[in-house]
Amino acid sequence: MMDTRDDNAVPVDSITAAALAAHGPVLLVGAADTGKSTLARHIVKTAQNEGHPVGLIDGDIGQSEIGPPGMMELAIPGETGGRDWQVRGQWFVGTTTPYSAPMSCVVGIRRLADRARELDLHPLIIDTTSFVNTVAGHALKTAKVDALCPGLVIAIQRKDEMERWLGGVGRPFVRAEPDPRAHIKPASLRALRRGSKLAAYFQNAAEHVAPLLEWSLRGTRLGFGQPLVPGEYAGAGRTLNCRVVHAERAGGSVALWVLGAPSGDLNRVATDLRAERVVTINAGMWTGRSVGLIGADGFCLAQGVVERVNWTTVAAHIRAPLWSLAEVVSLRFGTLRHKMDGTGLPSVASFDE
Repeated sequence: MMDTRDDNAVPVDSITAAALAAHGPVLLVGAADTGKSTLARHIVKTAQNEGHPVGLIDGDIGQSEIGPPGMMELAIPGETGGRDWQVRGQWFVGTTTPYSAPMSCVVGIRRLADRARELDLHPLIIDTTSFVNTVAGHALKTAKVDALCPGLVIAIQRKDEMERWLGGVGRPFVRAEPDPRAHIKPASLRALRRGSKLAAYFQNAAEHVAPLLEWSLRGTRLGFGQPLVPGEYAGAGRTLNCRVVHAERAGGSVALWVLGAPSGDLNRVATDLRAERVVTINAGMWTGRSVGLIGADGFCLAQGVVERVNWTTVAAHIRAPLWSLAEVVSLRFGTLRHKMDGTGLPSVASFDE
């Protein structure tokens, strides 16, 4: 293996040469604020200058350089070779924390890499999340290596936080020191940047009304069961001391979407509804929820946000930078919630650092 440590600066020339010579995707791993994105852009620009049909997968769902938080993109550099990326594929994850959706992160990067191969983009540079300082982080990176079989792994380390992992990576790798120009950013600044990216993304968003029960839904229990008519669950709201706005039966269980905090006897409700089990779901949590508008190939046409749900018609009012839902075949809901202006985001988790 090649060791590219240097006491003064990241040896970008030797790393770039190794990346351009790699037989397969180039995977960048490292903690936050170590210079992964800067190095990725340098490699891409060098490859472009040398005439290579280079592609970049921005897999950092928390601090994306190309798209909004919660999404991964495959892009090619524009004519200037700077930040004017041309997106060739988007994958919706719906969270800024890879810990919450590891399977989606791995599947998304694999699908984007497949599209890059179809477009004959090479080298393919893959920037990943900073989730490396935990056992779960190492497991996620291992899954990405197993899914991609990269030709080269570039590990940027402050100390030796990935040495154990590198020992079993099973692929060619190089080590690199952090970019000396990189500085650790406070969580508040990270959150502000995420909000700004979302506000810019939704600046020209259009409103769409989606009758939820007419769509294929992912990431939600809604639509999984058979809807009950209001008369069937009218008494449930009185028993639970809250408003029940929707109900569905699936097998022996009944799910109730409620507004307000239920405080009554669920066992009594189960008896009234002839159900083995009753669960309540907070219908108010739909407001501000992120949603991916998914095309027939599984890729995301646009990321949206739910402004409100009309529970009488069970229709979601969604804002998204997409002018028509004609090519959308399913709605994939994430756990990320925010307002149209990018505010209301959750705090940056410690394992995002």
